[in-house]
Parts: sequence; C-alpha cells; structure tokens
Amino acid sequence: MSNQGELKGVWYLTSIVTAICHGRFRNFKSKKTILLNSFFSLTARLSELLAGFVTIILAARFFGVEGFGEFAFIRAVCFILAPVITFGVFPILVREISVDRNQSLNFFCAGLVVNLIVGIPLCLILFIVPHFFYEAGIFPKSVFLVAIAAQLFEVMTKTASSVFIAYEKIQFDLINVIISRVLIILLIIAVVWFEMPGICMFYVFAVANLVAFIISVVIVNRLIRSVSHLNLSLIIYLVRQAFPIAIATFMTQGYNNIFVFLLKLLRDSAEVSFFQAPQRLIQPCLMIPRSLFLAYVPTLSRMAMDCHSLTLLSSVNCRILKYIFVFTLPVSLFVTAFAEQFIILAFGLDFVRATVALKILIWSINLLFVNILFDFVLTSMKKQNLLMISNALCLAASSSIGFVLVWRYGYQGACWATLLSYAVLVCSNFYFVSRDLGVIPVHRIVIKPLFASGVFAAILFLGLDEINGVILILICSVIYFTILFLLQAFTDEELGDLKKKL
Repeated sequence: MSNQGELKGVWYLTSIVTAICHGRFRNFKSKKTILLNSFFSLTARLSELLAGFVTIILAARFFGVEGFGEFAFIRAVCFILAPVITFGVFPILVREISVDRNQSLNFFCAGLVVNLIVGIPLCLILFIVPHFFYEAGIFPKSVFLVAIAAQLFEVMTKTASSVFIAYEKIQFDLINVIISRVLIILLIIAVVWFEMPGICMFYVFAVANLVAFIISVVIVNRLIRSVSHLNLSLIIYLVRQAFPIAIATFMTQGYNNIFVFLLKLLRDSAEVSFFQAPQRLIQPCLMIPRSLFLAYVPTLSRMAMDCHSLTLLSSVNCRILKYIFVFTLPVSLFVTAFAEQFIILAFGLDFVRATVALKILIWSINLLFVNILFDFVLTSMKKQNLLMISNALCLAASSSIGFVLVWRYGYQGACWATLLSYAVLVCSNFYFVSRDLGVIPVHRIVIKPLFASGVFAAILFLGLDEINGVILILICSVIYFTILFLLQAFTDEELGDLKKKL
C-alpha cells in the first residue's frame, strides 16, 4: 500500500473471463485480497451458471415445448416479483457494511426484516390471485405460492451473502452456492428419473433455497460475534437508500420478462419457449461480470468517498470497458456461428426454431456486461437514483417497441425488441456515468476490438464448412489476439501486470 493514496484498477478478462484487479491505495484491502475474492466470486457464479444450464436443459426435455413455455411463464412471474422482495437492499448492505462493520449484524437483520415485510404479503397474494386468472394445466394453481416462497428464500440468502462480500470473505458464499446447487441438481434428477408431477420441480427450488438460507445464517453468526437489536431507524434508512434500486431492479425484471407476457398474450406457449430457451442460456452468463465486480465493490465503495480518486476511477472504468468488448465480441460471433448446435445439444430437436433467437440475443451480452459495470459504478457513488431513470426508459422502450414487433413478427420480433431496449438502457447509463466521471472515449475503446472481430468473423464464417470447429476456433482466436497485439490494444504496463499475475 502506498502513502500517496493512489489506486490503479485493472480487470483482466481472460479466455474463461477471469479477472485480476491490480492496485495501490491507502486504507484499502490489498490487491491479493481482491484477487482471491475475485476467484471465489467467479467460481461461485460459474457454479450457479453450470447448475442453471443443467436445470434448464433437464426442465426443457422433461416438460417439452408446450410445458416448458408454462414453466418459463411461472418463473417469469417470480423473476418480476423478486426485486420487490429484495427491495434493493443487497448493494446498499454491501456498501454500508464495507464502510462501518460495527453495524454489520444490525444492517443484516434490518435487511431480512425488509425482505420478510415485502415477501410474506406477496406469498399470500400469489396464493389468492392465480385462482382468478390462471387455468391449471400442467401445473396446479398452488405452484405460484411454492415458486414465490422459493424466491423469498433465495433473496434472503443473497441478503446474507452481502455480509460475506462486505467482509471480503467470499469463500463462504462459494461454499453455500456449491451446497445448494448440488442439492438442486440431485433433486431435479430425482424428479425426472421418477417422473414426478411438474410442481415438484418448484418444490426442489424451495427446499434447496431454504437449506442455503439456513447455512448462510449459521455462517453469519459465526463471522459476526456481536449482539444485534432491531433498529427501526436503521430499517427506515435502509428502505430509503434501497428504494431507487428496488424500483430500478423491478423495472429491469419488467423489461427482461415483458416479452414473455406479450408472447403469451399475442402468440402461444411454443413461441414463449423459443424465446425463453436462449434467454435461459444467456441470462445466467451475466453472473460472470457481477461476480467479478462484486469482489471490487468494498474497495470501490470506500474509494467513492474520496473525491480525489474519481479521476483514477474514470481510468479504471475505461479499461474495464475495453476488456469487456475484447472478450464479448468474439464470444458473440462464436455462438452466432454455432447457434444451431448449441440449441440442439441443450434442448433437443424440438427447439431448433430457437436457433434464430439465440443468434440475435447473444449480442445482448455486449450491452448487458457494460450496463452491469455502469450499475456498480453509479451505486458505489451513491447515484443509484439515476438507475430509476435509465431503467424506466428501457421499460418504456421494450413495452412500446415490443408490442409492435411481437404482434408482427412473434418471438423473433421479441428478440430484436430486446436488443433495442438494452441499447436504450446502456446509452442512458453511459450518459450518467460520463457526466460524473468525464466523457468516455468510446471510439478509442472499441475501434481496435471491432477491427479484430471483423477479421475473426471473416475467417470463422469462411471456414465454417471446411475446417473442424475446434481447430477453427483456435485459429480464429490466435489471429484475433495477434491483431490486437499488433494494434497495441494492450499497453506494456497491462501486459507486464498480466504476465506477473498469471
């Protein structure tokens, strides 16, 4: 640690999207701690990613096209309501506990109280309301109650995880994730193997999430050895700070899932399946940037308190953006080229029509990775109010554009509407971040990755039918990074730091 209070942050996204944060700063944790927590966080999210893929694949093959559409619809209802239960407390808890650990247990208990105050009424509502609008088919009406209860347990587990992240003890989150995800996979395999009723799939999530919550509470009690008391003023403060994030996240789930409702209304369950199948492959991938940035949030939150660090923060922001584009552009091209093979491998021949949807939606990862970065930066700077504006604009765009395109083009229109609404979201947050940290030189950040990606795409699609897929990807990757090296996309300092870390 330096006496000059300097901070250099460089995140390296490798071929497996690994990151390294490098820094010298005063009163902050060492770069070794950040690196280690990045590893734990990434491993935890990759575990969730793998479990999510296995779950979706088993569910799609178990329910079939029509049944999976119903399954996706019920899950979409829960995804939309999950932010209401969370109420935005997670990032606020991480930020506050990182700065003042004396209030850790009080903040944790306050977060759980907020979750319960909102979550219990939702469970009651979803026990009553489906009787008026849902016609029982594959699933009984009680499935909504089970599904939202599972979501409540998951949210409360994440509230406990905020303590692990703030204490920079993310290995506990990793342990909890592995236990719960292994339990989910084993129970789902049992459901499929014994051909149990479809609602048992939702009981699996409820049981596994409850076990994860109990384990996380035990770990928190061992980690924080202090006495807690229910502090009403702390709960009110938490609600006020989290409210903008809660609204923004609720709108996020709205524009992420509104197309499911539009397809359900204007089309049929089959088109819901063809739209949701690739979404269920792509959305879990967003855990990767979230996990990388989460390990950096305690440092980022403390740094945001110092106005002298904003220039350095702007530099870090630009570097992270560069590496996001460097690694997401070739991934999007790769998935586009082999989309049909991915769909058939994951879901079977019945879902082959979802190939077009995957080719379109895979390009959303470039936008969403960038937006996740902007979300973390704005929240750490206590600018979370701005997230309501950007998410509202995105929700308005997805609702208006989505209705027209879904009505006209079905699930393919929903895919294009998704991309357009994400573009509105990123542009809005780009403006807010630039306003506080200075103008981001986008042309200097993306021009070299775009040129190298163009060469990557030309070789990839020309050799698609001529060369073995694995060999082709290796050739394209070598050429891609060689071009970036020749164009000096990486500075000598970055290459030296990466070499030393590896």
